[in-house]
Amino acid sequence: IERGQVSMTFLKVNYDVPRLLEQISAIRQCFELFQKNATYMITIDPDEFYFSRDFPTLPRLIQHAKDNSYDCLPIPWYMFGSSGHHKRPKELAIAAYHRRAKDKVYDAETSENYGRRNGKIIFRSECFKDFRDNTHKVVVQDGCVIAPYAGINKTEYHLKHYQLKSFEDFLWKRRGNGFTGLRTFQSGREWWQTFQRNWKQEFNQVDGQFNDTVDNDMWEYALILKQLMVGAKPGWWTFEPDDWFKESDVSRGGKGRGKGPTTFTWPHA
Repeated sequence: IERGQVSMTFLKVNYDVPRLLEQISAIRQCFELFQKNATYMITIDPDEFYFSRDFPTLPRLIQHAKDNSYDCLPIPWYMFGSSGHHKRPKELAIAAYHRRAKDKVYDAETSENYGRRNGKIIFRSECFKDFRDNTHKVVVQDGCVIAPYAGINKTEYHLKHYQLKSFEDFLWKRRGNGFTGLRTFQSGREWWQTFQRNWKQEFNQVDGQFNDTVDNDMWEYALILKQLMVGAKPGWWTFEPDDWFKESDVSRGGKGRGKGPTTFTWPHA
C-alpha cells in the first residue's frame, strides 16, 4: 500500500464479515467503481496465486488475449489440499502446501454467464455488464469475445488455489471462526449442528481429492518474497490464532458484539 502498488477501498455492506450475498455485492461495487479507470479486471482471492511459465505476468497474459482478439480469458484452478498438515504450519502457504489435485478445475457455462463456481475470468472492463448469483459469475456485454476454455490441463495459465489447508484451518472456518463465523452465530440451528457433524470425516473426503500430485512451482517465489521483506519482524509470515481476528467491531464504530469475528487484523503489519 505504501508503495502505491495496492489500494484499499472500503465498501458499504451489511456485515463486517461478508456472507455470500454481501460478498457478491462488494465485488460488484468494485467492478462498477473501477470500470472506467481500468482496462482489464479480475477478482483474485488471498488464497489464489496466478501462475504461468508462458505468460508469467498478468500484462503478458493480457497481451496474449489482445493478440488473439479475446476480450475475456477463463483461468482455471489447481486445488491444493493439506499436504499432510494437521496443525497450521508456521510458514507461507505457497511454501507449506505442495500437494494438489492432478487435474485443473473450471466450470464453464455460456458466454452470458462465464465462470459458474470454479476458476476465475479476466475480462476487458468495457465488457462488464453484471455480477450476480455467486462469487464467480461475470455477465459480459453482447459481442464480447470469450476465449474458449481449452479443457483439463491444456491451458498454459492457471490459479493455484490453496483452499483447504490444514485440518486446524478447516476447523477454524467450519466451526464458526472464519468467514462462516457470523453466519453460524446468527443461526441457532446451524450453530447447534456444528457440534453434531463429523469434521474429520468431512475434511478427509475433501482432502482426498486435493493431494494427488506434488507441485513445487511456488517455492522459488516464497524465497523471493521473504528476501523482499528483509527488515520486517522475523516470522512476519506466520499466523497465530490470537492474531487472526478481534471479537469486537468497536474499531469500526459498532457497539461490540463480543461474539464472532467482526474485525480482522493481520499480524506484524
